[in-house]
Amino acid sequence: MKRLAQTICIAGAGLLLLAAGAAHAQPRAAPSEAEREDFVMGNFQFTLLHELAHVAIWDLKPPIIGPEEYAADYLATVFLLRPLEAPRVGAEKWRGFAVTAADAFAILWQLGEKAGAPSPYWDSHALSIQRFYSIACLVYGSDPARFAKVPELARMPVQRAGSCEAEYARALESTDWLLSFAASKRNGSAGAKMSVRYEKPRTRTSERLAAEIKSRSLIEWTLQRFQELVALDEDATLVLRSCSVPEAAWMGEQRELVVCYELLDLYYVLSGQQHRETIESLLDP
Repeated sequence: MKRLAQTICIAGAGLLLLAAGAAHAQPRAAPSEAEREDFVMGNFQFTLLHELAHVAIWDLKPPIIGPEEYAADYLATVFLLRPLEAPRVGAEKWRGFAVTAADAFAILWQLGEKAGAPSPYWDSHALSIQRFYSIACLVYGSDPARFAKVPELARMPVQRAGSCEAEYARALESTDWLLSFAASKRNGSAGAKMSVRYEKPRTRTSERLAAEIKSRSLIEWTLQRFQELVALDEDATLVLRSCSVPEAAWMGEQRELVVCYELLDLYYVLSGQQHRETIESLLDP
């Protein structure tokens, strides 16, 4: 597992240091409780998809060029921007989850800079500000007309913005290849199962957020879709538990995908600084 306090990155996932310029111009209104919960749900969903990408890579063993963490980020973002099946919450909500995930990485970078924290250049993850820009670029590239505001809000150089459509197309092509590869590996087999276990949270915040995750069936719906695509080698378990640190990780040898309740608590803290007005301006049809 990677300690978030050390790496200053979330293994998981908003488009929004985007709002850095706007935030300096005028104070942001405090988000409502419902908006804070949506922020947590979006980042939880990004984290879940990111870690399931690690599960797929572990069992399928596809050729991966470059850091696996980068591949997991791109897969998670593509599945949010282009869900293969309409999620229960709606495809538009999932696109919002991608935007919200980027926002968290931007906020983390801002907080780290303010605190004078050293940047973990050595880590297998990209820096949180790089993860922000990667998601921002994919969001913009997925629909340049719809998300035309992204380059300006993100202060993205023209050279990078001009490559985002091609970057998204390559990510989409690679994702489709992986899905085809997974189908060929399945070869009619049902595969093993991934079950879910909720252990007891230590804080009221994580208890409430876990209940919200359950009420939205985020885990159950996502795992059902995942197991329809990927034939697992052996049974596995997704565990929500208290770990004393905010992190999430796939532990292949133990066949456990662990999401720590402390990560939900952290997302909730970050949600108070989300750039809600900018998020809404990007997602307005």
